[in-house]
Amino acid sequence: MCGGFGLGAPVAALVPEQLGALGATRVITVGTAASLQRELRAGEIVVCDRALRDEGVSHHYLGPAPYAMPSSDLTDHLARILRARAKALPALGDAARAPQRPGDEALR
Repeated sequence: MCGGFGLGAPVAALVPEQLGALGATRVITVGTAASLQRELRAGEIVVCDRALRDEGVSHHYLGPAPYAMPSSDLTDHLARILRARAKALPALGDAARAPQRPGDEALR
């Protein structure tokens, strides 16, 4: 599990790339994000089940598709652990989007 390593898709790709070179087979990234969902409050935990691919980095790793999908087993396992330990249930089924630069809006 890692977090606080920088902003944007290129940095988000660099860390798993380096960890993979060191032998890691699974990576969970933790960070902060803005939300367009008005029902979410600041500080709530969200487990994303897909990432919108509107940047350039993911296209070097995956074929064409609107979303990058994580391992469902790992995502479900993480959600179960968070439910068991958190005071509030994490929101599930939300998509994430990696910003291209500081101040980049979530959707235009």
